[in-house]
Amino acid sequence: MKDFLTGILQLLFSIITLFAWAGFAFAGFAFLGVAFHVTSIQLLIIVGMIVLAFIIGCAVYAAVQDWRKRHHESKY
Repeated sequence: MKDFLTGILQLLFSIITLFAWAGFAFAGFAFLGVAFHVTSIQLLIIVGMIVLAFIIGCAVYAAVQDWRKRHHESKY
């Protein structure tokens, strides 16, 4: 039961954190739009580049972890 409650709390915390980061991102993009007259198309390109960089970073991280696991099995 304790593990179940811990899992629920972690899920709630991650959802709250996700909404907080989304709020920060929205405020940042709104600031870019007002301060630098960035159009919505440019914002979409910026967001797309950030998402693409995140996906590539996750793929590289997973590949490095897989390589480390295969080549250093005695250490792990």
